[in-house]
Amino acid sequence: MKLTVLDQPRTHEHRLVGQVEDQSYVSNEVQSHMKYFVGIKKKGAKTVTLVPAHQLFSLVPHRKESDIVEERAVDSINQQHIRLAETFGSRKRVTHLRKAMTNRKASDEMFAASSTVIDDKIAESADISDLLVKAVRPSELLPTCDMEATTPETAYPLEGLMPMDHSAEFETDLLVEVAGSSEKGTEKWPEFVVARFKELDRIPSDAMKATQAMLLLMYTVYVRLSVMQGRDLNDREKTDAEMAVCPMPVWYWLKDTFMTARKGKRIMFNDEQRKRIRLHAIAIALHIANFDIDDATPIVADLKIPARDLAELARQMGCTVTAGRGKRKAGGTATGGRSSIKLDVLPLKFPEKRRGRARQ
Repeated sequence: MKLTVLDQPRTHEHRLVGQVEDQSYVSNEVQSHMKYFVGIKKKGAKTVTLVPAHQLFSLVPHRKESDIVEERAVDSINQQHIRLAETFGSRKRVTHLRKAMTNRKASDEMFAASSTVIDDKIAESADISDLLVKAVRPSELLPTCDMEATTPETAYPLEGLMPMDHSAEFETDLLVEVAGSSEKGTEKWPEFVVARFKELDRIPSDAMKATQAMLLLMYTVYVRLSVMQGRDLNDREKTDAEMAVCPMPVWYWLKDTFMTARKGKRIMFNDEQRKRIRLHAIAIALHIANFDIDDATPIVADLKIPARDLAELARQMGCTVTAGRGKRKAGGTATGGRSSIKLDVLPLKFPEKRRGRARQ
């Protein structure tokens, strides 16, 4: 195809004309400095209109030095889009572009205003170090804790783990008698409790022995409750059998604290309620072991959860978990090693929340 530029002295413009067998190319606004054109052909027409390339593509340089230059460049590009729509598009398209520009400006102004308000609030609040500390808050499922405590006993006080007003109603003498006897009776105790029988029997003071037995019984209640199902809670016989070691005032406190009532009946635990009970059981176990559990394997068996899940729960409480190495049997299978749980970092520091959902 041959293109010819015709000079028009009267209008000081040039006319670009091209001709092929079945198409003609015409542009009425051609300047001598224009080098690149884009042909636009409407559907059904035999004429292709040549448009200077700079009218279709923005050639404004993007500079970071000035925000004003950027805003002007964006406005220029938007105006070019509207002019193209007015020339080649429909009225509906032009209206759509104008509304989009108006909404974009309104949203930019709103964002700028909100950013200013947020910056002012941050400046009025505590310094950045305090904000970072407040960003990592303990889980709402954790037992009552004191984030400024400097001793483990006050970090997770017993008052937040059990109703201390009714602690004397536990039958501690029964557990003390079982711990000192060679016959353990028909009651099936949690493995963590059985592992503490010898230690309980060696305590010289009767008062200290009664306190330790009370904690072991409360741990037993939490463990049995954590593995019960909703249908078991609605079965009076099963509940009485599993919670025989739990005084009635303590049982009422447990129902009000951990269970959900609906139409006078207790419904099945959800995952959060069960996790909360497990966290309380771990806190009681820490009190029993003076906040240094050298072997957490019995707790894994009592709560019926994998060792990695127990370690994750302990870390959420701010504890230090040390995993032991497992042994490899002759057949090639590996056994899990014993892990320890300590509350040795005070004041409490909680880990950041991980993405995804951990198994419970």
